[in-house]
Amino acid sequence: LKSLTIYIKAAGMAETQVASKTNIPTGISTVAMELADVNIKEYIFKPNVQFRVNLIIDASTLNGQSLVLDETVHVKATIIK
Repeated sequence: LKSLTIYIKAAGMAETQVASKTNIPTGISTVAMELADVNIKEYIFKPNVQFRVNLIIDASTLNGQSLVLDETVHVKATIIK
């Protein structure tokens, strides 16, 4: 894995990059990504939210390798009365 970029998209809204990581060292099992300075609040309120992941890999090192993507999304909210 050389680089990883995550985008968010929702109905009626443009796709926006939310996180990325480049120069990923070999031999690691998790990646902490650099967050883009974007507010995704309006995306979260849409009925359908989609994430797209763009990977750049070094195909010469793929023998016996597998890639597992687990996603965790944290949403902070304030209840409005």
